Amino acid sequence: IGNLPYYITSQILFALCDHHAAIRRACVTMQWEVAQRLVAQPRTKPYGILSVVFQLYARPQILFKIPNTAFYPQPKVSSALVAIEFLHPRPPLPVDPKKLRLVINTSFRQRRKMLRQSLKGILKSVAKTLPDDWATKRPEELRPPEFLKLTALIYGYRDIENLDPALESGYPVWRDPSSSSSSSTVDNL
Repeated sequence: IGNLPYYITSQILFALCDHHAAIRRACVTMQWEVAQRLVAQPRTKPYGILSVVFQLYARPQILFKIPNTAFYPQPKVSSALVAIEFLHPRPPLPVDPKKLRLVINTSFRQRRKMLRQSLKGILKSVAKTLPDDWATKRPEELRPPEFLKLTALIYGYRDIENLDPALESGYPVWRDPSSSSSSSTVDNL
């Protein structure tokens, strides 16, 4: 339970995902706009990286909106109380989480471009092309599980049978240890 500082909310949220196996539930207050991004559906303006990641690892739910008048000193934005129920037990992701992060982040850098264009650099580096039905989609159209399939189309599935469960949680995949907290704004999500 906590009130997340607005200027580092995304990094704290991504740290929660990195430690998903140790967390059953988190109840946090955050900026209303960020809360909307956690629960956003495809083809909506707030849908993006946070939406995809949290809907793969958890079931986020906005419990209620908190007006800015509830705080002193009064911020300029409204807040929300959000419950994040992490999936337990959650089977290992069928793709490498770091490659999934690369695909999601690269896709959403050009959210209105077709995947063949936004992922051009990645596809060239692995000497692959996407099937036409995937190449003409835009990242904002894909549901979170479809990003797993997209990553598998590019990099292949990983061998889940021989995974070390200790490596499935706790190491930095989603949070960026090299970024400064000042660059973690809502606009970067």
